[in-house]
Amino acid sequence: MSRFIILADDVTGACDTGVKFVPFGYRTDAWFTWEPYDPAADAAQATAVSTNTRALPPEEAKAVIRKLLSAFKDRKDLVFYKKTDSLLRGNAGAEIEAMLEDDPAAVAILCPALPDQGRSVTDGAICATLADGTAMRLPVADAVASSSEGSVAPLPLAVIRKGHEAMREAVENAFARGVRFFAADADGEEDLETIASFTMPGRPVIFAGSAGLAKALAKKDAHGTSAQSEEKNDSTERVLCVVWSISPSAISQLAAVRTAGEADVFPFAKEYLQDGAQECEADVRRILRSGAGVLVLTTADAWEGRSIPVTENTSGTAITDAFARITEGILKGSGIKRLFLTGGETAASFFALAGIDHAQIVSEPISGMVSMNVKAYGRTILAVTKSGSFGNAEAIVNIAKILGKA
Repeated sequence: MSRFIILADDVTGACDTGVKFVPFGYRTDAWFTWEPYDPAADAAQATAVSTNTRALPPEEAKAVIRKLLSAFKDRKDLVFYKKTDSLLRGNAGAEIEAMLEDDPAAVAILCPALPDQGRSVTDGAICATLADGTAMRLPVADAVASSSEGSVAPLPLAVIRKGHEAMREAVENAFARGVRFFAADADGEEDLETIASFTMPGRPVIFAGSAGLAKALAKKDAHGTSAQSEEKNDSTERVLCVVWSISPSAISQLAAVRTAGEADVFPFAKEYLQDGAQECEADVRRILRSGAGVLVLTTADAWEGRSIPVTENTSGTAITDAFARITEGILKGSGIKRLFLTGGETAASFFALAGIDHAQIVSEPISGMVSMNVKAYGRTILAVTKSGSFGNAEAIVNIAKILGKA
């Protein structure tokens, strides 16, 4: 029975991929940073590790992957999966390249299709419609080339649907020309399942992609089934939502929060947060005076509807660190036990500040959202993470309601 090791470039990616293994009977852990992770002490059946490499230069990202892989002394019965962003932000090419280095016969099949979020791969390009209605078409080969010099050959939908023999022929023909990267088309879960069950005798295959392909791999090698449920409270819990993302999806979700009118929202100027939020204690006191059942922390840009292109790599370390300190102050000064974090950097900064390096994944209450129990500030907090670009317009409103009753 295989054990899966998922290497993701940010925290939310590790979580939203790891959770796909839970319904198939896997005990699944998520590690929010890779440095303290010890493979020899890992008892999970699926482990998702965040390398936190999305914003690093390609060579630095490759070095992290190499170092992490070197910690695995015995790789027998291990299946490595390279989780990429479904829109291929970050260093997908460089990181997959690092995973291919140990075996010159190995090939990588990359398919970032994510049917749950309406994202397919057609004619070698990611096709997606964002929450604001913007249609996107992103060639996979271009995204790989942004961090790697490796050539990419297509595995068109027609080849995928002809079956494994046609796929093997296409891979071998391209490999003979020096190609080791393959961009596979997929228009739904059946296509992903065909890709996940693909093998090549005598040639290792490394799979890479989004949570969609990971789900197909988990299903193929299922350990059984696991019910996904959380205890229900008779009372309503207060919920703290931290939204540091100005993707179009997050903008539409915050607009729905405004329309619902059930949350107390605290927007902060980006410049103030970038300066380190020096008056953090005053902010915390102000927020703690609120009696609302749902508290939302976000940036003024996001609250006022000013977005940036979702394909742009944004590193907001100062902003996420400021949000983490404010979040910590609120949790220390209150009895809040429900936390929602949007954005990989947001989650990583908070978990690091709280001294939380890993957690067991519990469930996926809404597609693309991952719940886990974390211990911090003398209590257990039910935390939910979400990628900034995931979810429909009602995502924040709906998860706040679910968390309030969980």
